[in-house]
Amino acid sequence: MSLARFDDNEQTGHVLLSPIAAIILSVVGLTAVVLFESFTKPTIPGALYVPLHTIMEFGSIVVSYAVFVVGWYAYRQTYNRRDLLIAVAFLAVGTIDFIHTLSYRGMPDFLGVNTVGKAAAYWLVARLLSAVALLAAAFITPTSKGRWIRPGVLMPAFGTLIIAVIVIFTGQTPLISGLMYTTGQGLTLLKIVLEYIIIAIYIAAFIALGRTYMLGMSSIRLLQSAIIFAVTGEICFTLYLNAYDVHNLLGHIYKMAAYYLVLQALFVSSLYRPFRELSQAKLKLEQSFSSIGEALGAGLGKVATLEQVSSLARQMFDADVAAIGEIRADGSIEIGSFDGINPGTFSVPLNQSIIEEAFVNQKPVVVHDVFTRPFVRKELIDNGIRGLMSAPIVRDGRPVGAIYVGSKTPGRFSSEDAQVLTGFARHTAIALANAEHYEREHRIAETLQKVIFPPVSMDKGSFRIAGKYQPAWDEAQVGGDFYDFFDLNDGRLAITIGDVSGKGLDAAVHTAIVKYSFQAYMREGMEPAEALRIVSETFKERVNRGEMPDNVFITLFCAIVDTKTGRVVYANAGHEPPIKISSGPELDMLEPTGPILGIWASEYSQSEVWMEPGDVLVFYTDGITEARTGGIMFGLAGLVDAVRNNIGRTPQELADAIYEDASQHAQNELQDDVALIVLQRSNST
Repeated sequence: MSLARFDDNEQTGHVLLSPIAAIILSVVGLTAVVLFESFTKPTIPGALYVPLHTIMEFGSIVVSYAVFVVGWYAYRQTYNRRDLLIAVAFLAVGTIDFIHTLSYRGMPDFLGVNTVGKAAAYWLVARLLSAVALLAAAFITPTSKGRWIRPGVLMPAFGTLIIAVIVIFTGQTPLISGLMYTTGQGLTLLKIVLEYIIIAIYIAAFIALGRTYMLGMSSIRLLQSAIIFAVTGEICFTLYLNAYDVHNLLGHIYKMAAYYLVLQALFVSSLYRPFRELSQAKLKLEQSFSSIGEALGAGLGKVATLEQVSSLARQMFDADVAAIGEIRADGSIEIGSFDGINPGTFSVPLNQSIIEEAFVNQKPVVVHDVFTRPFVRKELIDNGIRGLMSAPIVRDGRPVGAIYVGSKTPGRFSSEDAQVLTGFARHTAIALANAEHYEREHRIAETLQKVIFPPVSMDKGSFRIAGKYQPAWDEAQVGGDFYDFFDLNDGRLAITIGDVSGKGLDAAVHTAIVKYSFQAYMREGMEPAEALRIVSETFKERVNRGEMPDNVFITLFCAIVDTKTGRVVYANAGHEPPIKISSGPELDMLEPTGPILGIWASEYSQSEVWMEPGDVLVFYTDGITEARTGGIMFGLAGLVDAVRNNIGRTPQELADAIYEDASQHAQNELQDDVALIVLQRSNST
């Protein structure tokens, strides 16, 4: 599995035409017609043009109705007022275009005698309506609160407009027709002036939309491109002398293109983007809570744990700042562990806190604007924080602190956000409780972990393997990192590496259970995925029987290496993905094939990679990638650089070098235990 690469552009899976490209296409089209007419004055025969015109118009009508369907039904889910306006307007535009088509000269008489002028009049109404709708849409946000921008108002309004136009044009057909077109002379001055007025409105809409890019880059660009094509079509309709000439044909083509781009714009804003944002929000929520679970089981000390929870809370809500407050013995709240700003740690008397009720009522609190509350802190004012929410950290039935999340935008947070933050607070309470037990149990757990770790190296055929385990030296740190590798005596090696959450000695006990369970399953000939499934079910059964707490989670990677062929079969239960590095630029990551153990019994799949001579496979725990200095993590990039810079060394030397690079990055203060395995296939057997 190759390392995926992404960019920040919207990948919508549809035609995304930029305004510049639309301008180029418009200029090319108009230039081609001008050059064509310099040699001849082509007029398309009426017998051919009328069916051609009907086909083009009905194509536009279908697209305009599709615009309505997309915007109308998406509104029920997104309540996007801007798209609703465009959708209902294009329902009216499509209806008037339908009447225009049936009123075209050469078609059977419809709502009176068909004339060029009457058809042109219906055409102008449709164009004017679409231009005004797009201009109005530029001043409406998706969340506009205007009472008139709702289905119960827009539908009757546009329906009344259509009926009024039909009544007037049917009753005054000769007058309307004469105002638009003069036989033998072509378009009237009034008709041409109205076309230029419509063009001016389109241009105003283009400019106004250009100021709303933050409302959705792709959909705005598509609307602007649609306007360019619409303007080009209007220019064509100011130039034709005969209803059947090439200018008329080109104008209809550009109109169809404009309608199609409007449909694409509503698809992006009403369907694609909401679905994408919902998927991303769901993924972000899952990742955030998964990260919190991993943080609580990673052996971080109190300060590091609170900093990580604060960082995750800020990321989760796309906030400008997050912090943790702790209640002191004197009743004050000490606020620190900031992420986003760095005002330093400071204390606030409880009765002077703007969210005092979060502590008193033990419920989350949302402050839409801090300036509406007394005791606004200077630290908030200096950093422009306006919206704020907090959830209490409750332990043993009493509040011991709170999580704060702030935004520079007033009204940024909702009651639903506060409920999610409460979940963060519960995890934080667990983290604080765990930190108090680290010092007491760490030495015992460390001793047990060292006893159960395998020899540091092994050779098997062309494969050499080495491991390294290094506990965090701060006695307040306790982790459940472990690894194991052993010979299956049939030309294969079994490898496991994992991370167990929990508290000190308990984590070490669970580590031993997992390790020796896997040894037994592997020696019995089980495949990695099946072994993961059984272990997951076993842990769930123990939780259900009350034999172990339900807050123990385990990330685990296991693999079987065929030392004769180089085939590596593996299954990954939510663990940090091992990386396989070859001599070339390729980098493979052995991603998770199932969820972490201990949450629910689940099926696990397995995958495989092949190790060629010279390849290196590195297994690691997050103590390596999360080594940090000033909030900057060593990360996957640092790990890859460390491997590539030492690719020619022995597995043990490479493991030591990776650890040293991560330790130096963290200024020799790693906050977590580290487990590493380096598997190398030599170039000779």
